[in-house]
Amino acid sequence: MTTAKDIDRIIDHADRILKRQAKDFDYWNDMPGIIPVFRIGDWGWVSEEQWDAVFDGLPDWAPVAYEVDANDPDWEGLRDRIAAAVDRGGRQALWDWCQELQDDNEFDVVFWTQVGQDT
Repeated sequence: MTTAKDIDRIIDHADRILKRQAKDFDYWNDMPGIIPVFRIGDWGWVSEEQWDAVFDGLPDWAPVAYEVDANDPDWEGLRDRIAAAVDRGGRQALWDWCQELQDDNEFDVVFWTQVGQDT
């Protein structure tokens, strides 16, 4: 059974690494080529490779849990809700919830996009 404490550990792990790696938007936007990146709130941006490395070795639902948590930190019992979604249907259940939040334009803190210059 997944618990809110499990989610806490994953979020804390990811935050420690992503905070150190995040770069200002201009760093990525001025690079040649179109680069897939993740927005990490006010910290900046990380490459898709850096993002993937943070979650390497963790459960497959960990990056989705991070996105949901980062985009709605004020929800009461959010990490319990994330854990319940994982237990209910693993990554797919969490991903479905994540997609609903994105469709409702709830995701403006942590998200995937592409930046750079077309060359």
